[in-house]
Amino acid sequence: MFIEADLSLISENWRVIAEIEDRFPVVDVLALCARYFRSHRMVTSEGIEHNVALYYLGRYLLGYGLVDVMNKAGTPVVMNIAGPGVGAPGIHWNDLGLERGYDGWTAMLQGGRLNDLLGVSFAEGGSTRRARYVLLFPGGTRTGFAGEFDAATAAHVDRMKRAARPVEFTVPPILEIIDAPPRQPLSAVVCDADR
Repeated sequence: MFIEADLSLISENWRVIAEIEDRFPVVDVLALCARYFRSHRMVTSEGIEHNVALYYLGRYLLGYGLVDVMNKAGTPVVMNIAGPGVGAPGIHWNDLGLERGYDGWTAMLQGGRLNDLLGVSFAEGGSTRRARYVLLFPGGTRTGFAGEFDAATAAHVDRMKRAARPVEFTVPPILEIIDAPPRQPLSAVVCDADR
């Protein structure tokens, strides 16, 4: 089943959650991968900076919104594809949308840090949330590198694409974790590039 949605919108996330709950009594795995890089700041139609909305808030809503159907699974897993522990530790708490001095890389790194905290808060749910939460960086992967780039960022992304590994190398470690979830409520995994 494919559900088309703009996951940068709160309303769309709620629609997706309702549709999944309506069609599936149990969800075993939730893979959170949506991300779209922007060199220039954009605000969604709901008034939230796009990167915060898509890369963090959408993942927050889906993870917490699907708790009930995931609690019915044998060994449920939330797989948050992010960059655990990567980048500067700071979060612009007084300016999450980076209205003052937006930079695409800062937005992306901040989103990663927010996802780290999302994993921590989810895992602290104890018996109310059975899913194991895994923050995972599969390594540089040759995907579409979706985004809207200025010239300097486009050049950097081209170099990243050339250095990235094919999907065939990055998907197996993800599947291994899904098939045999860690025992801990929260794990952070950075896959070895030589694997």
